[in-house]
Amino acid sequence: MGWSRPEQPTIPTVYYTFRAKDAYSDQLVTYRVEDLTEDRYNDMIQHFTENFVDDEPLCENRKVSSSVEGIRHLKLFWHWCFAQNMTLVCHKEGSGVKTPEKYDWQLKMQSQKEGDILAANEYLTDNFDLFGHYGVDKYLAAFGLSVNRRYRGRGIATDILKARVQLCKAFGIKLTTTTHSENNLKSWQNSGANLGEILPDSWRKPPDERQKCVRHFRPGNFTAPGSQRAAAKAGFKTDLEVT
Repeated sequence: MGWSRPEQPTIPTVYYTFRAKDAYSDQLVTYRVEDLTEDRYNDMIQHFTENFVDDEPLCENRKVSSSVEGIRHLKLFWHWCFAQNMTLVCHKEGSGVKTPEKYDWQLKMQSQKEGDILAANEYLTDNFDLFGHYGVDKYLAAFGLSVNRRYRGRGIATDILKARVQLCKAFGIKLTTTTHSENNLKSWQNSGANLGEILPDSWRKPPDERQKCVRHFRPGNFTAPGSQRAAAKAGFKTDLEVT
């Protein structure tokens, strides 16, 4: 039986607050990272459509933004992620601007574009045993770190990742992981966690098919650079790299 969020802490809980520059000035303002609430699901779908799909290297490589079917499947996937009640959003106090990070997914996508992305993630998962290496029976997997373009360059991605560590502590989860293409590594290493990704057995493919899929992607361009920089600053550790 899969893990599900307990009743406590309640939604929404604030996990982290920090100070950073405002969007249009050098003035420092307060941001907070908290649970995504159901009334903001559609706002987050719009955010990811406008700020994530064209920037994330796997989605860009497969031209997902130009595929009606691909966007439809991603929206279904995001809605499923949000419904797991483990999505974090960061927003400036006193405003409705939020930038989400999504966690742990099992929704099967049918299109070839999404299938290629999943196979590339599987290839990394199959080559590093997170359960055995860290001696855990569960971990929090992530898919999608995205900051509104107006708020980039202010260290916000790193603080979102630091908030994920606090989220894990609140639920007794000892490990959080993700896969990154070369754009995202710094934020992870600065927040203090470990990289990886796990996918359901229903998506397993023969090794030769997985490797063939991985070769379709440009070498060294597997996740967004901005997220990698944030991970590095947040103290995350890299367990496996494929170039």
